[in-house]
Amino acid sequence: MILAEASQPIAEHWQCRLDRGDLVGIAATEWRGGSRLQEITTRARPAGRDRWRISGEKVWVSRLHESSAFVVFFRDPDNRITAGLVDAAAPGLHREVVDPFGLAGWSWGLLQFHGVSFDPAADLVGPVGEGLGVFRRHFSRFRPLVTATALGAAAGVHSFTTTVLAAKLTEGALSRIRDNALIVLGRTYAEITAALLSALTTSRLAAMGHPGADLSARLGKAAGVDAAYRAVTDLAPLLGAAGFQRSSMIAKVRADLTGLLYADGIHDSLYRSGGRSLMCQRSSTKHDEPTQQMRSPSSR
Repeated sequence: MILAEASQPIAEHWQCRLDRGDLVGIAATEWRGGSRLQEITTRARPAGRDRWRISGEKVWVSRLHESSAFVVFFRDPDNRITAGLVDAAAPGLHREVVDPFGLAGWSWGLLQFHGVSFDPAADLVGPVGEGLGVFRRHFSRFRPLVTATALGAAAGVHSFTTTVLAAKLTEGALSRIRDNALIVLGRTYAEITAALLSALTTSRLAAMGHPGADLSARLGKAAGVDAAYRAVTDLAPLLGAAGFQRSSMIAKVRADLTGLLYADGIHDSLYRSGGRSLMCQRSSTKHDEPTQQMRSPSSR
């Protein structure tokens, strides 16, 4: 996000830091608005002639303690949604870690801003008031990667399950693979593959800056992670009780995929926003059709 949206000096500075291994967190979600950026209440107020002070709270922030800085989405003094970089060591920044179910690896939790000083001349990510566009462009690129990660995990479970069943058949532990198991293997393979192809297409659209990338990313993430979770849920019983042990790789993947059903937008919200976008597109097309017909010489 920084490399794509920030000014050249900031982007070059952070390119070096990222190459050294520094991490950046994203602080967007709030209690009221979830991932609906239009409803955020974290706000920056003037603090003298050249600085602002940010106050508010962000929730479910990943890399809470590992990040060197955070890209924060807030309302600027003119109430416009703006994005900016806040140093992780900034005075007034407070972290509260929450223990997640699944998705272990990075710390995760709440990020509070108590009058954190911000320099709009140096620390903006994108122009003032363009936070919503920055957010959408970034997540058009990011969501296909989340989707592909989820589908990769499901594909791993599929390969593991197929290998185990084949080995049991060879060893004589099973006399045959029942039809219902074969159906699950075939269906989940097709669903994982189709969703992965969709994610790859969306990633290409986002790289091209295609206007349809945002919609495809929202719906593709929801549908792709749903497909991955459903596949693992259906494959686990084929392994018997072994697939439900806490120490099992299958149980770990199911826990992680459960987290991804909520991370980066609850799926009902993503489907609903996608449906709304489709209706808006259709309404706009319907509105334009009579005008186009009246103006077109061929329609007379």
